[in-house]
Amino acid sequence: MFGTVTVERCAWRHKGLSSVHPADAALSLPAGRHSHGLGRLAVTEAVRGPYDQAKAAIDRRCGKVLGKRQAERLVTEAARDIDAYYRQRMPLPATVGTLLVLQVEGKNIVMCPEALRPATLKAHRAARRALRTRLAPGEKPHHKRMATLACVFDADPAPRRPHDIIAPPAGRSPAPAPRPPAAAAKWLTGSVVHPPEDTIAAAFDQAEARDPGHLRTWVVLVDGARHQLDLIRAEAAGAMSRCTSCSTSCTSANTPGPPCTPSTRPAPCTAGYPIRARASPTAPPRPPAAQRPPRTGAACGWSSS
Repeated sequence: MFGTVTVERCAWRHKGLSSVHPADAALSLPAGRHSHGLGRLAVTEAVRGPYDQAKAAIDRRCGKVLGKRQAERLVTEAARDIDAYYRQRMPLPATVGTLLVLQVEGKNIVMCPEALRPATLKAHRAARRALRTRLAPGEKPHHKRMATLACVFDADPAPRRPHDIIAPPAGRSPAPAPRPPAAAAKWLTGSVVHPPEDTIAAAFDQAEARDPGHLRTWVVLVDGARHQLDLIRAEAAGAMSRCTSCSTSCTSANTPGPPCTPSTRPAPCTAGYPIRARASPTAPPRPPAAQRPPRTGAACGWSSS
């Protein structure tokens, strides 16, 4: 159904208060003029590329029923309650053999000058363009801001042989190849406002909530950014030091490391890769997740089953 739909319903009114329409909840009416289906379509197309492409895809399917600014508003409203959604969602318990995977990624986003970080804004104002139409070799535009994305999910190990990845000279076997590992119980978050250490700390909090006893194998996937590696190693050292009996395998990239030796005293785990101490040795350890204030600000998250 396309076009404007008018619904007449009773309203409860009181002097000095806004009207209440009980039928809105029963009919699942949207707060604005655009339906929930159109909002869902706007979100589906917006995550695939720029808003201009999303609007063009909506126009091809539904006609000119939505502008670019309205599409941006629908996507923002869809992600507004993502934090509350994840607080209510409880992942199912997993066995000890199930991998606990953490993935951290950075993404540059073009920002308005007033939204840049102080150091980037200073470089942006001091930059002098050598060419008018394009950047010169080695020249940086200084108009982007790094957003940090983090994901936590469960995955069953899926051992593979070398010829499952690289075809041998004689050709592959006619037998079907083993299925790749599938991610389950995904938890995703991201922020362009908070620093990367907050997003990484939130990912480790989610991992500790799923495996408080550190009985499962933890795998950390990162693209090799040194700053992210330092933050992950510091966070992992704090997580391992809070575990008195550690049997977790600390792993970087996708190469499994040997399991830690159980110990009766708090000690950082150094299996898989060397974990460096925190930047400041005199700084107090990070408090548990229950004692930290909630993260506020412009943070976004996604859900997938």
